[in-house]
Amino acid sequence: MSMRATPSALAALLILLAGGPAFAGEKSPEDAKLDAGGRTFTRYCALCHGIDGAGAGPLAESLAAAPPDLTELAEDNGGTFPEERVRHVIENGGPKGHGMMAMLAWGKVFNEELGGDSHKVIDELAAYIKSLQGR
Repeated sequence: MSMRATPSALAALLILLAGGPAFAGEKSPEDAKLDAGGRTFTRYCALCHGIDGAGAGPLAESLAAAPPDLTELAEDNGGTFPEERVRHVIENGGPKGHGMMAMLAWGKVFNEELGGDSHKVIDELAAYIKSLQGR
């Protein structure tokens, strides 16, 4: 049995090789944004909102008000994800729920801890929360 490559097999191999890193697991910019947002969510948000965003994080019971279920934001807003409102709450803080305090203004925290542009981090986080809708 001969293991000779046909012209079409060679062409397919060249297409795969030309794709380089894209075929080797390189992420699209959107996937990279969601991954970064997911890491930020896990680090800063999951303790209250839960790893799945449904509001049942390990600290949720100690709060004066239950954290919102972030997977239902679009449903609660007539089917449209309230992206600007989500960004605003992340950056500037939210309603009271953390004992006598409101949710932290994460924009300040991100600027201090991550050394700069909180808007990029907030955009990634908002994109990640949007990806949780309907789960």
